[in-house]
Amino acid sequence: MKTLKFRAWDAKRKEIFIPEAIVNAKDYGSEEYYKEGGFYYADVWYGTEIRDIKPDIILMQYVGIKDRNGKEIYEGDIIKHFAGELGVVKFKDGCFGVEWLNGDFRISVPFEHHTIIGNIYENPELLKVKNKNLKEK
Repeated sequence: MKTLKFRAWDAKRKEIFIPEAIVNAKDYGSEEYYKEGGFYYADVWYGTEIRDIKPDIILMQYVGIKDRNGKEIYEGDIIKHFAGELGVVKFKDGCFGVEWLNGDFRISVPFEHHTIIGNIYENPELLKVKNKNLKEK
């Protein structure tokens, strides 16, 4: 069985961290974490600190494989195809895949042949530059 791993983006602090635990706030009597029509995650434990996931903390799941340099691939990573194409790793329709900058979403991606060059939270400029180049063509 695959072990689930997550990392989290803290939008207030502008940092990525590895949570030590993720708990359901409802189990601890914190009903305010629920909203009509949807669910807010609860708390992320990081050392002795609790960081609320609403909406400042964004969880990103590990896809279960590594890139060609041995780096773990998570949702939100920006990857580069060996031919130079850029895409974003996403979980969509029940599976992981890559949304390429041309809007194409592919689930049968040999991630181990690609390289992580950043992520959408710390390096959004990577996608803006590439999008600008595509529009100029």
